[in-house]
Amino acid sequence: MTDSHVSSDGKAPDATDGTTDVVAAQAGDADARERLLTHHLPEVHRVCHWMLNDSEAAADATQDAFVLAMENLSQFNGDGDFGAWIRSIAINRCRRMRGRAAMLRTTELPVDIPSARPGPDDQATVALATNAVRVALERLPDEQRTAFILREVEGLSYADIAASCDTTPDAVRLRLHRARLVVLKELSPWT
Repeated sequence: MTDSHVSSDGKAPDATDGTTDVVAAQAGDADARERLLTHHLPEVHRVCHWMLNDSEAAADATQDAFVLAMENLSQFNGDGDFGAWIRSIAINRCRRMRGRAAMLRTTELPVDIPSARPGPDDQATVALATNAVRVALERLPDEQRTAFILREVEGLSYADIAASCDTTPDAVRLRLHRARLVVLKELSPWT
């Protein structure tokens, strides 16, 4: 698909970064909206799952974030990264949902278990370590938890995290430093 639109910096949109799909979706192209959804859904869902520690709540938050994004797509001006924008919407939705939660959820976090069948001792160790990570994440303030998940789980750069959280890379570094101190303290029996 060729696109004659030009972004605010004077460059033609690059199909590899989703800009073309954003412009087309803003113009009402349903296929472009579907491509944006397909491309960003897995990451947004993972972030929501880590933040909420509940599969159903994560699915709800992910759906809410995409509905809000599509309803407000005209407000996205294209100066930033669409991925950062949709992540920030999802993060805010998760924060609101966590604020409403009366008690800690007890479902397990997603964990990569080795392909070989672990024995009972290995399963117990993985379960205890997973619980320790969950407890450590629950003790973090929202800003630190979000930065930690986006960096350590999703592997985002400081700049991408800053864009997703509407802050500066220096603030992200500080949040990560503080989060890592808490997580390391909680996980010290495992090191």
